[in-house]
Amino acid sequence: MKNIKKRTIGGIIIIGLIIIIICLLPPIYKESQPYTQFMAAVDKNEVASIDITLSSNTFTYTLKNGSQYRTENPKYNDFKKDMLEKGIEVDEKKEMSNYMSFITIGMMGLFMIIMLHTISGREKTTIQSSSKSLYLSSVKFSDVAGHTELKKDLMQIIDFLKNPKIYKKAGAKLPKGILLYGPPGTGKTLLAKAIAGEASVNFRAVSGSDFDEKFVGVGAGRIRELFKWARKNSPCILFIDEIDALGGKRGGNISADRQTINALLSEMDGFTAGNGVLVVAATNRLQDLDPALTRPGRFDNRFAVPLPSTSKERREIIDIYTKDKRFDDSVDLDAFAKEMVGASPAVIEAVINEAAILSAADGSCVITKAMLDEAYFKQLMEGHSKKDAERQQDEIKLTAYHEAGHALLGFLFGDEITKISIVPSTSGAGGVTMFNQKKVGLYSKQELEQQVMTLYAGRLAEEVLVGPDNVTTGASNDIERASELLYDMVVSYGMGKEDSLISYSVIQAGKSVITDQILAYSERLRYDAEMIINSNKDKLKMIAEKLIENETIDGDELRKIFE
Repeated sequence: MKNIKKRTIGGIIIIGLIIIIICLLPPIYKESQPYTQFMAAVDKNEVASIDITLSSNTFTYTLKNGSQYRTENPKYNDFKKDMLEKGIEVDEKKEMSNYMSFITIGMMGLFMIIMLHTISGREKTTIQSSSKSLYLSSVKFSDVAGHTELKKDLMQIIDFLKNPKIYKKAGAKLPKGILLYGPPGTGKTLLAKAIAGEASVNFRAVSGSDFDEKFVGVGAGRIRELFKWARKNSPCILFIDEIDALGGKRGGNISADRQTINALLSEMDGFTAGNGVLVVAATNRLQDLDPALTRPGRFDNRFAVPLPSTSKERREIIDIYTKDKRFDDSVDLDAFAKEMVGASPAVIEAVINEAAILSAADGSCVITKAMLDEAYFKQLMEGHSKKDAERQQDEIKLTAYHEAGHALLGFLFGDEITKISIVPSTSGAGGVTMFNQKKVGLYSKQELEQQVMTLYAGRLAEEVLVGPDNVTTGASNDIERASELLYDMVVSYGMGKEDSLISYSVIQAGKSVITDQILAYSERLRYDAEMIINSNKDKLKMIAEKLIENETIDGDELRKIFE
């Protein structure tokens, strides 16, 4: 409460000082006019009064209609006499007194002192309050699913923290920093807590955005205070989440951000390796980090924290998040693990938690397959299903053909389709086709081309039903994803014109060179997809009619249609 009162009083004083300074400053008028225009107004008898300070280079005059302007001071001896003879009122002022000048300068100086004191106090308050984040982590590696190889590597660093004498005897030094990077939701923060928990050392977590300040020097001051704390509380782990917000690539202009990065680099260079302080940082955007931050001597070890790549890993994650939940016999968690290909641990947790909420609302507190599907639908569609939504029959039919197009090509290309639905979502999506991806990571050129054609198939199926001139905006997301794939294939994967093994981003090729190749590639894949759909119109129609009838069909029903 004392700090709040001090800040309130300080704010009132600052506002008061600003008002006083504004009052003491000479008035500023909106418009300036040339002296010739002033004299023209004098000749026309339009000027009512003049306010002039002898030493000033300008003076102000007021017209009889009330308008005020500023113009050049001619500074000749008889100026006042001439104006008075023309019937103009002249208010002549001498210089601002030394006393008044002293007051103005003093007030401004006092204002700056209070402002700097406020900023300094704010910095100290933030640093002191953030010290509450110090604690002994209770998280262990057993609480982190998957990442088997990564945990083995990290165990060596943990052993160093627990038994430093053995490693010092061998002449080994503890790394100054560890950088964990990977997609959002893969468990980087949880791994940092587990390192501290396994080593039984102090743990303090901050975010890169905590150091983002508009006042120059504040962020750098917080960095110095943070590392001062770390040295006093060793052995400890200092965790900086979202370090890209703090350690992004520096530009040419000196800014508060640049000073903050320089302070971080300076503090890490000043660290003595093996002093029991380990800096662990996490980022989703490794490419955006300043190169000076990732060189040896700063973050010596970099570890990728990827999405779970196998159903076994995903099953381990599911087991952790389902320990305290009940499921009925309709739920097959192994099948669920297969369906969640490409999902992060955070997404898996969110789906399971949403299913648990649905079971609680149902009153049974037992999760069914339908609840799990609905929870997954919500995550996939980024909204709730609108089962009672009123839609025109034409819209339903068009959506059914769109999703049938995706399902048709996906099935013919050997993809495992778990569900097709035309139930609309509150996010605006009209339907969805759920694929059980076989893998995440390396794809062949043929597989990438098939993905693009499957994305195009929704729009092409609409054309079969209503013609090319009556298609809808429903394919916008499909076209965006297909364009991203084609761009990567041409620019990064060497799959463009004549499969030239060139990275166009490295050689900084012109946009027209890249665009021409992407357009040609797109036209060819569109043509191939169109040929497949036209050859299987009967199956496309059967899938669409089944969707119109039931709104949702699963993979088994789709296989029966093809059989």
